[in-house]
Amino acid sequence: MEERENRTQAFANFFRAHYEAITRSVYGIVRNAETAKDVAQDAFIQVDKHWAKVSRYDRPDLWVRRVAIRLAVKNVRRQALGDKLIRRLAQSPRSDPSTDLDLDEALSELSPMQRAAVVLYYYEGFDTTDLGHILDCSAATVRVHLNRARNKLRAVLGEASIEL
Repeated sequence: MEERENRTQAFANFFRAHYEAITRSVYGIVRNAETAKDVAQDAFIQVDKHWAKVSRYDRPDLWVRRVAIRLAVKNVRRQALGDKLIRRLAQSPRSDPSTDLDLDEALSELSPMQRAAVVLYYYEGFDTTDLGHILDCSAATVRVHLNRARNKLRAVLGEASIEL
């Protein structure tokens, strides 16, 4: 019984220490506060299921972040597909994006993986090695995502350089 209480307390401490940061990262990808909370909670449910194993990792926070980012990217893709279907069904012509976009709107133009890389690198301060673990790719691939994202942001914002 005591072992179960220790496990529960350890998980609760882990949740309190990392939930807000994970939710913030997910929000940067999904761009909706309620969805970000739901995705973060789903990621922590996965951690809870695997806590005996994950708790022994050097950086269990990276494991939950990886799960959360994967779920966020999946959510964005699913939402984009749903939006596309709704547009098709409504048969409304797609309007041209405004040339006067702010950064928040410009971020929505990035692919989910590019958006994840930008949010985690520039807003959360992760290095490319940690991002590689979180996004389940190499650090070189992370740098490619970041470079493509910067180029896309330049094009969308119509600026020669982007300061994030």
